[in-house]
Amino acid sequence: MLLQCFYPQFILPNIKTPVFVINSAYDSYQVQNILAPEKADKHDSWSTCKLNISNCSPTQLKRLQGMGRSVSNSTSRGMFINSCYSHCQTGNQINWLGDPASKLDNKAIAEVVSDWFYERNTTQLIDRQHTLPQQC
Repeated sequence: MLLQCFYPQFILPNIKTPVFVINSAYDSYQVQNILAPEKADKHDSWSTCKLNISNCSPTQLKRLQGMGRSVSNSTSRGMFINSCYSHCQTGNQINWLGDPASKLDNKAIAEVVSDWFYERNTTQLIDRQHTLPQQC
């Protein structure tokens, strides 16, 4: 249980401060370093999948989908969870201001965070349209 406290679905219910979660249901860093780290992949079965998700086997895609669902089962006051196969979506203006592939309900991350921060909306946008990771 101690290690679980680092995952949002376990820690967020215990946080009293308002929190806004921005993440991908298919975070590329988590896939490459937590779901299938190199040291645990002794037969090198994940290497091509991690480099290009279109190379993933049906079994690997099923594991990715399970990981995505665990992120979107978290609770918080505000949330923007898309299906981009990426990491750190707030680090570039393209995603922050509205790359069409990273929008949810036709809203960019910046717009949703602003609505939440100024209490215009307590939005929880979660991409449930895509069941597989998207290239954004």
